[in-house]
Amino acid sequence: MLTDSLERASSTTGRGTNDNGSWTAHTGSWGVEAGVAFLRGADDADNIATTDVEAQTQTFKARIGGFGQCGVVVRYQDPKNFVMLFRVNPFLVWNLVEVVDGNESLVTTVLDVNQHDVDVSLTASDHVIAASVGFTTVTVVRDTAPRGTRIGIVSRQGERTSECSWYDLSVEGSD
Repeated sequence: MLTDSLERASSTTGRGTNDNGSWTAHTGSWGVEAGVAFLRGADDADNIATTDVEAQTQTFKARIGGFGQCGVVVRYQDPKNFVMLFRVNPFLVWNLVEVVDGNESLVTTVLDVNQHDVDVSLTASDHVIAASVGFTTVTVVRDTAPRGTRIGIVSRQGERTSECSWYDLSVEGSD
């Protein structure tokens, strides 16, 4: 299991390294400060940073703060193929979305009774995806889920850079 507390020298130009190697910014520019990852500069697309877990069964847990449309990503293959769970404001709802060949599909929603900081978890294994927000978990079967080996963090297109923060990251992977 990889745990990334993000407790390293502050950086406005990158996320640094962890037990699995480096974080990669696919879109947007990211930074770390005082144990918190943040979006430094937003692109016109969804802003995503990932690290490789080299496994098909993936669980990514994080505490997410802020009020923006931010979340976590699993099975990241490329910018057109991944699964994400993100907050939809101001509705106290999180969307579980599958992106396949660039086409985004809403899989389900998860209710969130928290107003600010919340623990989230997203697990993908074979054809099953489980999304947890706070104390609520939903599990769905999906035959079309992408098969990438990267996990990460996402800030949806159009979000300002100060809207979200990620901390206490934990990643589990197995085949």
